[in-house]
Formats: sequence, structure tokens, C-alpha cells
Amino acid sequence: MQDRFEPELRAALNRARLIAQRQGLHQIGTAHLALGLLTTDGQGQPPCAAAQSLAGLGADIPSLGQALQEGLVTGPVRFFPPNMGFEEMAGRAMQLAINGAQQMGHAGIGTEHVLAALMQEPEGPLVKGLAPQSIDAKRVIEGLNPLFQARPREAAAATAGQAVPGTVAPNSRMTESGQRVLNAASALAQRYGHGPAGTPHLVLALLDDTDRMLTSLLRRAGVNPTEVRQLLLQQLRVDA
Repeated sequence: MQDRFEPELRAALNRARLIAQRQGLHQIGTAHLALGLLTTDGQGQPPCAAAQSLAGLGADIPSLGQALQEGLVTGPVRFFPPNMGFEEMAGRAMQLAINGAQQMGHAGIGTEHVLAALMQEPEGPLVKGLAPQSIDAKRVIEGLNPLFQARPREAAAATAGQAVPGTVAPNSRMTESGQRVLNAASALAQRYGHGPAGTPHLVLALLDDTDRMLTSLLRRAGVNPTEVRQLLLQQLRVDA
């Protein structure tokens, strides 16, 4: 799936990796991802699409970056693996970005998909960092919609009633949210090299879905959704 990451996103992820390493950490977190989107590789380089979209909403990018920097934690790591992984929330955001691009039939995955995913974490550092500037997730997503609509699509198959790779064929009896969850479950099965999506993939997709219905119900029942998610991910890795 990483072969669909666009050059702009690859550069942002590399910046996020370097920021995490400077902090002595062996995994990339959501704050590192956000800073990777907000910064550039040098003077004269234009901001990425995600940063430009935030600036278009009136976001003070330097102040936001400073707030994110101040919230970073440090660690003891001095030797880093060649391929750094993601912390749980950051990994979830990247999966949401991939799923979102697939669901919209986009040929590539860009910084705007990652920004949209980061804004779906109410307790995430980017959402909290934008709050003092009176910019909420709804405004950010609405600001990204023109970028999404202008993107090239893989929709030739979808318009014929067939599935875009990594998704499930559209079903007229399925609600939009139901189709979204099925697509996300299918993408998870594909990611782990499984066959058709099964119950673990569906439950994970429900836990990660934007409406958070299952997460809310589990919490009301006294069950920790994060622990459920970790157990499911462990099972998927065993089955891979």
C-alpha cells in the first residue's frame, strides 16, 4: 500500500520520522505526523497540500507548530530501526487515511488524507492544537473536500457497480456508513494478506469508524475499546 503514497506524503512521513528520532523515540506519534505535515524540508519549498488547506482556514501554522513541539515527549532511544513503526494512535490515523483514499476511489494517498484522519481523533494533539484558533474537525474536513473532489479517481470500476481495489462492491441496500465499514474491513484483510474480510476485520473497522458507535457502546458497558482493538490486532498478526 505504501507504493500509493504520493511524494509529498513520503516527504512528510520522513520529516515525522526525523522529529521522532530527535526526541529519542523509536516510534512515530500523531504529533510527529502533524509536524511532518506542517513543516517543509527547506526554505523556498512550498507547504504541502494539508498545510495549505489549514492556512486557507486561517490557521496560524507557526503557532500551531510551536504548540505541537512544546507537547513532545523525549525518550532514551539512540539507535533506531531502519523502518520505524507508528504508535497506536498514529497507526490508526494512517490506516484511516488509507481507508479514506480507497473509499473515495483515489489513485494515490496524499497529505490531505492524513490530515483528515488526524482530525478524527478528538483527543489528538492536532485537534487540541487547533482548538484555541477556533478551528474544529468539521471545518478542516469541509476545507479538504475541494481537494478530494479534484483528485483523479480509480472509479471506472466503481461507476460500473464494481469495487475499487481494496473495497467492497456498492450495495443499494447498504447505508453509507455500512458500506464505509465494509470497505475498511476489506482493506484490513488485504493489508494482512488474508482472504475475504472476516469478523475480526469488521469489528476493527467498527472500532476505527468515524461515528465511534461501537466504541461508545463498549465504554458504556465498562469495556476498554483500546484493549479490544489490541487483542484483535494481535490475532490478525498471528493469522497473517
